[in-house]
Amino acid sequence: RALSIRKLAQTIDRKLIAGSLIGIANAYWGEQNLSEALEYTTQALTLNESVGSGNELNLATNLIILASIHHSRGD
Repeated sequence: RALSIRKLAQTIDRKLIAGSLIGIANAYWGEQNLSEALEYTTQALTLNESVGSGNELNLATNLIILASIHHSRGD
């Protein structure tokens, strides 16, 4: 039981950290600092991908933001 609780806590922590990274990325994006926005979005993507099942909405949102930043950069 303790192990399952710990695994859940780690999943929640990764989701929260990824959400914070997306917030930072959005702030940089708003300032048109696209290289920093891309860096933080990529870090968030790595965390969101590591969560696995049950995180599809966060992962999809992360990918949309990543695509939008690339579009803003003209990539």
